[in-house]
Amino acid sequence: MEEVLVTARRKVESLQSAPISVMVLDGEKLQRYGIQSVEDVSALAGGGVMMSREGTQPSLSIRGISADTTNPGFAQSVGLEVDNVFYDRAEFIIPSYLDIGSVEILKGPQAMYFGKSTVAGAIVIHTNDPTPEFESNIAVGHEFSAKQDYVEAVVSGPLLDNLNGRLALKWSESDGWLKNEAPPFAGEDWDASKEVIVRGGLAWAVADNLNVTFKSQYSEVSDDGPGTRTQAVFCRGPALGGTEITGIPSDLRVLGAAYEMTDNCKIDNKVSVYPAPPGLDYANKVYGDWEFWTNSLVVDWELNDNWDIAAITGYGSYSEKYETGLAASQGLISVHMKKHKYETISQELRVSSNFDNGLNYLFGGIYSSTDLERYADAQLFLNLPDPVTGSHNSTTSRTKSEEETVSVYGELTWDINEALTFSIGTRYTEVDLDVIRELHFVNGWFDIIGLNLWKPAGWAVNPKVKTDNWSSAATLQWTFDNGSTAFASYKEGFKPGGISITSMPNADDELADYLFDEETVDGFEIGYKGFFFDQRMSLDVIAFAYDFTDTQVNLYQPDTASFVVTNADGAETIGVEVGIGWQASQHLNIRGNATYNDGSYQDFFVECYLFQTEQQGCNPDTQLQNINGKSLPRAPEYTFGLSAYFDYPLANGANMDISIDTTWSDDFHTTVTNDPLFIQDSFWKVNAGVGFEDADRNWRISLMGRNLTNERVISSGVVRAQTTDGLVNVLRERTVTLEVRRFF
Repeated sequence: MEEVLVTARRKVESLQSAPISVMVLDGEKLQRYGIQSVEDVSALAGGGVMMSREGTQPSLSIRGISADTTNPGFAQSVGLEVDNVFYDRAEFIIPSYLDIGSVEILKGPQAMYFGKSTVAGAIVIHTNDPTPEFESNIAVGHEFSAKQDYVEAVVSGPLLDNLNGRLALKWSESDGWLKNEAPPFAGEDWDASKEVIVRGGLAWAVADNLNVTFKSQYSEVSDDGPGTRTQAVFCRGPALGGTEITGIPSDLRVLGAAYEMTDNCKIDNKVSVYPAPPGLDYANKVYGDWEFWTNSLVVDWELNDNWDIAAITGYGSYSEKYETGLAASQGLISVHMKKHKYETISQELRVSSNFDNGLNYLFGGIYSSTDLERYADAQLFLNLPDPVTGSHNSTTSRTKSEEETVSVYGELTWDINEALTFSIGTRYTEVDLDVIRELHFVNGWFDIIGLNLWKPAGWAVNPKVKTDNWSSAATLQWTFDNGSTAFASYKEGFKPGGISITSMPNADDELADYLFDEETVDGFEIGYKGFFFDQRMSLDVIAFAYDFTDTQVNLYQPDTASFVVTNADGAETIGVEVGIGWQASQHLNIRGNATYNDGSYQDFFVECYLFQTEQQGCNPDTQLQNINGKSLPRAPEYTFGLSAYFDYPLANGANMDISIDTTWSDDFHTTVTNDPLFIQDSFWKVNAGVGFEDADRNWRISLMGRNLTNERVISSGVVRAQTTDGLVNVLRERTVTLEVRRFF
């Protein structure tokens, strides 16, 4: 079998020898299936890995552990590293990362090597480096369901004797794969997008032992605004007290044809995204605009045969502006995001050794600083002009946060003998968060009619949250003569505490209602990675058990249509993952995987789901339920996957390859409250691709399909504010892409 290399432990090692749970997708496989974004990667990842665009930011979930999708000030459970620079904000998965060398999906806590915000795992993206030999290619493609056209181009090669460069470009535009049913947009394509990406790279061999690599990517993304995949479903209207699913929405808007609710209340490719109500000077035509910039500078100095020093400088930023009536809100909730900007800068210094005496070291430190500012107008339920200003806004708010993180780490690796290796390490992290929340304006009509939902205009708070944490890891590894490996490891991790920055300041809330504590995790993994039949077959078996303390969860408050992050007592994940690889012949490779994962909450009280009875666990006096032992969202108990790659040389010297990838998922809950209305049933997904290359390998024609079974899968659900209807976020349906690529 072909050797696969990973860098999950800050060194290059074989996938089969690395004592961790990791899935690797190389650039060739990503290209065979037309993978163009991190979100698309989950189509191949399987094993309880889910990545999706929803709410106001994406969702990243591994083994049922995920983070809030409505709070941009909220650190993720799954970290993202792009070209050695770490980001803990999910927004950075929105742009495409073209010309990818590999994607590593690491499962389980990764604090020792990556730091905070990796309690569930990490996604590591390596883009292709500049090459000393000239190479270039250009591709033109069309995706049929969203009517997407795109062009990609890559050129790489030497610029000077010791300086290589690489340039990658992409342009993409799609009409969208959804249909908007709401007037005046009825019948329009929805979830449309435009994207322009430019990435440049330089690799400078300063000396035989000193190399400098710089990469910079700029992206512009335009779409139909946040939440465009949200659908009204399972409607129980028109009576607010009705429990029977009727398909008739309980629409609270003013009667009239202009506001007729047309959503068909079932999961399909139809949504209802309304414009803002009359009088509002924004969100009459919804849109979203993003700009991203990621930069990495890596200096690698082999001091001598025994020491290597790496210095990594990173800068990343994104900015967003949007106007929207928010999907399925009937325009009752309209938002104008005037400014949403995030910037982060980091500097890491890493030192590692390579001694022959059996003892080796890794130590280093990192400093990072981030700034976030959001300034927004919102219209919530009330469309009346303010008596003083005449503004139809409900509120105008501003949030600004500054965060500084300092982290130092060290690890000792001891080769006890030729077969047995023990490593132990720890990382200390200190996070200082300074937040300013201000409410600049509140419509006077709320006070006039006695509907005092919010704090008064001029309300402001300035909380400061400090988190410090020690996260340790230890691994005992046994290597057999044939290259097989057995290991046992203990790991810890954490997410820092913070404040809910997007929830509206409700009138009765105190500052403490918005603050949440740090989340910690610790647990064990035991695994075996073996080779058989002259290394033509591989078998991986990994068992894991992790306990999460003060689990950060996102709770929806229907009365005010807002989300607040709080802490559950805890959660746990216990399971087994099995992977099999078989190089059946020179031209046929087969892989399979299966997972069992029992992800559940520990003792934790949350609000009852709508119409939950006392017999179903709802306390009628407090309207709370204890979800101890109940399933985590997006945590299927069983998953299964099987893939095959067949590479066949044709008689005339040309080549054909066929890829097929199938995944099956058990059913799973999509809400914290375990509302049975929002259970995703079990499903099969099938991805496939076929490619042809000419004899000289100058041309490649590919036909690629994902989710060919056209499964409609939901990733989250809530009850729509002030109604009995359900809202769900739907993942992409079937995609079929035809691509022609020319190599030079």
